[in-house]
Amino acid sequence: MLELFIALLGAAALIVLAFFYGAFAWGFVCWKFWYWFLLPVFPLVPEVNLIQCVGLMTFMALFHTNAPQIVKKEFRDETTQNILNIVAPPLVLLVGWCVHVFIVK
Repeated sequence: MLELFIALLGAAALIVLAFFYGAFAWGFVCWKFWYWFLLPVFPLVPEVNLIQCVGLMTFMALFHTNAPQIVKKEFRDETTQNILNIVAPPLVLLVGWCVHVFIVK
């Protein structure tokens, strides 16, 4: 009985950790993109901080119904989708940084 409780507690902690990782990772990407791409084009747009971008991305996630279909359906499994969810924010940030450094400037 105690092992089941510990396993459920660990699973709940992992879900909460995954939520906070996703919120802060995508919030950081939003924050960097805001200053790299939005403010230079629209200087009257207000400046935002990281916590506001985390809130914005969390709010936008409420309306996001399906994950992007990066991998073909027959090759997609739960492990692949979890790895993509972890790798996607840094990869998007890397592509955005390359565009910011090499194309925009």
